[in-house]
Amino acid sequence: MLRSVALASRVGSHAAITRGLSAVRMQAATASSSPTLDERLIADEPELIKKTLRMRRADESMLQAVDRIGELTKLRAAAVAEGNDAREVRKKLSPKIGALVKNGETVEAEKLKAEVAQSATEADAADAKLEVFDAERTSLFNKLPNLLDERVVDGADDNANIEVFRWRCDDLRTGKLWHDEFGTQLGGIDMDGAAKLSGARFSVLKGGVARLERALINFFLDFHTGQHG
Repeated sequence: MLRSVALASRVGSHAAITRGLSAVRMQAATASSSPTLDERLIADEPELIKKTLRMRRADESMLQAVDRIGELTKLRAAAVAEGNDAREVRKKLSPKIGALVKNGETVEAEKLKAEVAQSATEADAADAKLEVFDAERTSLFNKLPNLLDERVVDGADDNANIEVFRWRCDDLRTGKLWHDEFGTQLGGIDMDGAAKLSGARFSVLKGGVARLERALINFFLDFHTGQHG
């Protein structure tokens, strides 16, 4: 299970990208590539994940989830190895049973049958534990937010934002509205509703604005597949 890197956090600090196009005004113009959030990274580098969570002002239960995911990842690996070992024993012993029966060595054959049955039971038990571990780990993982970009500064609210870059900020004539403001006035963009559903920096499109977005997407796809293959 993989995740992308979030440039702006939903709570706490953000790396602000404003409207316009001009010079970059941040401390580091080029950020190094950030790792992808997955269960293995959480198990191997829990403090990296916790750093992001603390910057997002996550509660203690979220930090504990990181440790638990690490534990479950190790338990899962052990269960996989346990199941594989049991299946390997069954694989090696099963062919020998037929040969023993053929040679009339029924007592030895019955002993191997018991060992094979025991191995099958152990493999099934390992698989059952694996399902439990996977279910809990997935549930915890799905509650974690994406990693913050390395350029994001720590801060309590939007006032700690830094400007990453801007483009054509001075081109809007006085008295005109930006597209998000205009869409909100039309009743087609619901920022407050989106904040309740997904957090800050998201939007819900409704009515004609939603249909316009779908129409533009379809136009883009049709044009490029038709004109450029």
